[in-house]
Amino acid sequence: MSKSLYFIALLALIFVGCNQSDFKEDQRSKGTVAILGTVDCSVQIKLENGDLLLPQNWTDFKLVSGDEVEIDYRIIGENNRCGGSNCLLTNVSVIKNASLEAPDYIDLYVSNYDSLKNDPVTVSKAYIEDDKLIVELSYGGGCTEHSINLVRVHGWCATPPIPPPSFQIRHDANNDDCEAWISKTYQFDISRLQEGNESPVKISFSATGYGDDFFHTNLIYNYE
Repeated sequence: MSKSLYFIALLALIFVGCNQSDFKEDQRSKGTVAILGTVDCSVQIKLENGDLLLPQNWTDFKLVSGDEVEIDYRIIGENNRCGGSNCLLTNVSVIKNASLEAPDYIDLYVSNYDSLKNDPVTVSKAYIEDDKLIVELSYGGGCTEHSINLVRVHGWCATPPIPPPSFQIRHDANNDDCEAWISKTYQFDISRLQEGNESPVKISFSATGYGDDFFHTNLIYNYE
């Protein structure tokens, strides 16, 4: 009996010691994902306060570079092999992945055409997947929160032939004068186009670039 009690007491001491020295309480924060492709630091999450997290259970969820996530995490150690940076080893639970959200597009008419700002962006890719229009773009900034919206511009002509639906990116930089180059992927729900009962739908997509640059492409939206 005495040996059993001793063993239980020893386990209790070890458990308490680990909790006190190695672990912190669960914490919640927002951060941005970076996929580095290295063995030791393949996935990092940079928190709003600048801390770098190195999730040990990152294979439990699907993340891509640029994802903005809200997470619960517990620090279980430190690692200083991430390119000279001090990373915190963590177990992570993804609460919300903002990059997986797909807001609806905004309708613009003559009366409200100038209601949203049109600051420049650089579009690297635009395509349709299922009911989403996905846009990979970049812009300069880093000091304020930017707003990116997809708008449908309704033309002035109401007589046939009616031009195809015209979509634009509207970017509000909120007067951000910083010059960090930020690349993100956005996706938008375009399923409202199904109200026309005509599939496939050819759409025009454009975005105002820097200087004289202007991005334009035609896309095809198929639905059942």
